[in-house]
Amino acid sequence: MFQIAAIPLALAALGTDGFALYMIYTGLTTWVGLCATGVAPSLTARVAGGIDARITAQYYMNAVFFISAVILCIGLPLFIAALAAIDSMADSVHYSELVMVYLFVGLLIVSGVVDSVNAGRNQLHITNLFFSLGSLLNLALMFIATDLLDGKSPFFVFIMSQTGLVIARIINSIYMLKKLKVEKTSLRIDKNMVNELRSNFGAFFFIQLSVVVSQQAIVLFTYGQSKELSATLSVIYRVYALIGSLLTMVSQPLWPMIIRARTAGNSIVLKLWYHRLIAYNLFASSLFGLAIYLFREEINQYWLKGQLVLTDFEYVTFLANYLLIALGQVNITFLMGYEKFSLIAAMLSIEALVLVVLLGLYSSLSELSVTGIVAVSATAFLLTSCWIGFMHVRQQLRSAH
Repeated sequence: MFQIAAIPLALAALGTDGFALYMIYTGLTTWVGLCATGVAPSLTARVAGGIDARITAQYYMNAVFFISAVILCIGLPLFIAALAAIDSMADSVHYSELVMVYLFVGLLIVSGVVDSVNAGRNQLHITNLFFSLGSLLNLALMFIATDLLDGKSPFFVFIMSQTGLVIARIINSIYMLKKLKVEKTSLRIDKNMVNELRSNFGAFFFIQLSVVVSQQAIVLFTYGQSKELSATLSVIYRVYALIGSLLTMVSQPLWPMIIRARTAGNSIVLKLWYHRLIAYNLFASSLFGLAIYLFREEINQYWLKGQLVLTDFEYVTFLANYLLIALGQVNITFLMGYEKFSLIAAMLSIEALVLVVLLGLYSSLSELSVTGIVAVSATAFLLTSCWIGFMHVRQQLRSAH
């Protein structure tokens, strides 16, 4: 709900150019999130193993140290080097602000380690409670930043829009640590834990990086040429994320069940789930896509505040592309169930590479547009991830006994 409210607030207060920069800052949460790749499943799995409170505290501290070290020692230097290479943004983006945003987002991610502990201890209700509190605080602080204060800036609006969640997560962390046995030994480094975090970091890094390149890199690429186009694409990707969260509610708990069914050799159940998940993704995506299309004029006027206006054809294009993504997500879910993480990383990396090549060709031959970029993305997806994923899942289902 916060994301739905945040977009019109930011658009009305900052205008198209300011909103585009605000979305660049928001996109950094995805980039910095690469530093935490693989930590959540490792920590959740260890905590779920029934370890005592003292060891849980130690694993939590180890995860916090690991993420902080990656963010500061690896991520920050790479980020600064990348900024130096973005000459097209030099006139409109202050590098000092971007570095401060990077560090703030790092704090947001480090404070979120507690969510993995709660998941492992079957206390997702606590995570949901504090997340709801953080979202409400975010909305209140963003309202203050956009409607009540003068001298609005994308930088300040972004900081205010995320501060509530940081506060809520820190409170959650303190609450969790009070229930655990925090001793001096909790600060000791567990080599096995660190090695596992490092191993999973490498395994999941390319999966997340490919997703980031397929969206946020395009936003950055278009920002130097057209802030309105960059802002429009940011909104489209945010809509993708909102609809995708509804699909994830079904697919996320399903892939562990696929592992158990595969282990038991239950091919009938596997094929049934595959077809049902296709039906669900198609139905849910079509339903919400139809609703978005039918209310497109109201969305342009009230949600996008008339600052960004998508044409009917642009709505059809990006919603059709999402149907393709939803179908491809079925294959991703089943490949996760078959524990084909390296295959997922490979095919998503190939998709990102093909997308970059096609986007480069497109930008050299024609003026960039929403429909053109969406069409390029769909083409890269169909040629790589969609086809590779479908072929491998079909092969796995045929060989199931």
